[in-house]
This record gives sequence, C-alpha cells and structure tokens, in this order.
Amino acid sequence: VQDPVVQMEWGRLSGKVFKAMGFNKYIFKEYQGMVHSSCDEEIVDVIAFIKQHLPKIDAKL
Repeated sequence: VQDPVVQMEWGRLSGKVFKAMGFNKYIFKEYQGMVHSSCDEEIVDVIAFIKQHLPKIDAKL
C-alpha cells in the first residue's frame, strides 16, 4: 500500500542525500502497512531516538 501523500522513494532519496552530506549515522526505516499514519513500532523508535539524542531536563518546571 502506497502513501497517497508522500512517496516512499522520496524518503529513500532523502536518506541518500543525508549520507552524501556526511550524516553517516542516518537510519531510514520503513514501516509496513502504515500508508500515511503512524504505528506503535514507529512511536517506540521515535521515543528511543529522543532519549538517546536530547539532553535530560529537570522535570520540576
């Protein structure tokens, strides 16, 4: 099933551009059957990325 809004090939090409720019740790993941939505696996990956790359903040705001 293809995404009617964003073509998968655009994502693949973006990954190649990022790598050509020197972003060697770039990971492009495809999540099957999503069309133009999200899934639990994607959300888990986003949360893991945020925890890994953003600094911890004081929760007492």
